[in-house]
Amino acid sequence: MDLLELSETLRALGYVDDIMIMAVGKDFEETTQAICKQMEGENGGFKWSTNHNSKFKISKLAVMHLGNKKSKTQTGNTHPMHKPKLLLQGKEVNAVDSYKYLGIVIDDKLPWRKHEERAIANATKWVMQC
Repeated sequence: MDLLELSETLRALGYVDDIMIMAVGKDFEETTQAICKQMEGENGGFKWSTNHNSKFKISKLAVMHLGNKKSKTQTGNTHPMHKPKLLLQGKEVNAVDSYKYLGIVIDDKLPWRKHEERAIANATKWVMQC
C-alpha cells in the first residue's frame, strides 16, 4: 500500500518529504490507536519507509490532537478530553499545541490565530523593508 493511500478514518497529505496523517474518531484514544496501527502495522508507515529507503526519525515527528470537545463528568462538569501519548517503536512522539505544515500554522483548537499572527508578522516585516 502507498503511504498516502489510507482509509475512510485515516487521511494523509504529502508534498515531497512533508507528510501528515490524520485520524478521525470518537475520542483521542481511538485516533491515537489508529495512527499507531497505521505506522507500525504489517504494511504501515515504517515498513513503507524501509522499503523506500526513507527512514522516519521519531524525534522529527509530532502529534497534535485537534478539537475542543470536552468530556462530562458524572457531576455534570466538563473538562478537556484526555490526550494520550503516541508511542511509536517504543518512543514517545512529541505532542504539540500548534504545528507549521507547508507554511500553514495549525493549532489544536483550529481558530487559526497562530497562522494569522505569523502572516501579520511576515507582512509587517516586508512592509517595513519597503
